Amino acid sequence: MSTKRRVAAYVAFACLPFVSSIACADDHPYTEGAVVNVARIRTENGKFDEYMKFISTTWKQEQEASKKAGYILDYQVISIEPRTENDPDLLLVTTYKNWAALDGGLEKNDAIAKQIPGTHIKLIWSREEDMTHGTYHPTTMCKLTGGLDAQGNLVGLHVRISGQSILASLLPQNLVNGMDPATFQGLMPSGVEATYGYNVPNLLIDHAMRNPHITAGFWRGVNTNQNAVYMECFMDELAEAAGQDPLEFRMKLLKPKWAAVLKAAADKAGYGKKLPDGHFHGIAQIMGYGSYVAGVAEVSVSPDGVLKIHKITAATNPGHVVNPAQIERQVAGSFAYGLSAALYGEITVKNGAVEQTNFDSYNVMRMDEMPEVETVLVPTLDFWGGVGEPTIAVAGPSVLNAIAKATGKRVRELPVMNHELKKGA
Repeated sequence: MSTKRRVAAYVAFACLPFVSSIACADDHPYTEGAVVNVARIRTENGKFDEYMKFISTTWKQEQEASKKAGYILDYQVISIEPRTENDPDLLLVTTYKNWAALDGGLEKNDAIAKQIPGTHIKLIWSREEDMTHGTYHPTTMCKLTGGLDAQGNLVGLHVRISGQSILASLLPQNLVNGMDPATFQGLMPSGVEATYGYNVPNLLIDHAMRNPHITAGFWRGVNTNQNAVYMECFMDELAEAAGQDPLEFRMKLLKPKWAAVLKAAADKAGYGKKLPDGHFHGIAQIMGYGSYVAGVAEVSVSPDGVLKIHKITAATNPGHVVNPAQIERQVAGSFAYGLSAALYGEITVKNGAVEQTNFDSYNVMRMDEMPEVETVLVPTLDFWGGVGEPTIAVAGPSVLNAIAKATGKRVRELPVMNHELKKGA
């Protein structure tokens, strides 16, 4: 039996910001070492003893418990010079073992601080503080190798993901024998959450964990985002190598529920029918958060290389549909997230600090760029799935596949803004 081999490598979602409210640290926020949080308590006149009584009981008890649990290394109370002749201010200093421990202790600390009489607590950070002191979507890359037989059938597939683990950053206790099962969202061999949808006779999907010093965190869609980019863009490449239409190629491989939702999206979008001159369709599908989703993007690229996303048709099977209007809004909102990430999402670090500080240096989709979104609901009434996170994952790969048709170029590293889309360039 003769076979054809196709290999592709993708890099996706390199450091998208996940904005979280976290406390002060040293000048190198992404080191693995200890992180110091300092809370300043401005005491009311004449109430110093009341403050100290509370701190010596409730606050210190909580700190001792955290220290025994291994979340913090040490803590102390420091009196500083009074602003007036009355009571001094206090500094509550907590040394956490790392950023993950700090992030997990914030809610508890806020609850304790609220009990201190007369204390004003600022819960809102500036955009600049959020952007530069958050956790970030994991940076990963992937090498895919596929084998086709003489009839163009996919007979073997190896997917090697390499990169960061969110669990290793935030929840290392949830690793399984040092491995992160959440890495395979959308590629799982079984289960009700994020199962792989293709029937491939010989399949290997593995992960080589490589954790840089930047703390990874959860971002809408989590690992289904990059996994959909890897798998769905490569499926288009395999279809091209086999000389087949991308939809027909997929339909031969997909399991029933995955196939049904992709067909629903394709039918509604008019896939295969004549489009306006210069317009092209791209498709993608995945299962995530218990739901089956698919997207068909319609795009054009001008002679000057300007991308226009005209429409995305999305289909979702969440099992049951309680409020159709809510689902339509969740789908449209997820595309605003997903397209922003695919087109513009990039965080760069220089000398230990994030360079992007606000929306002048970190772009997102603007209203005039947002495509028309049409949602197709195809519930099968036999399970309950999510609607807020699943569809975000098909935004990027459906657009990338349409770009490839429009330009003949494969974008293998995100964001798209870093690539020249002009034909011949």
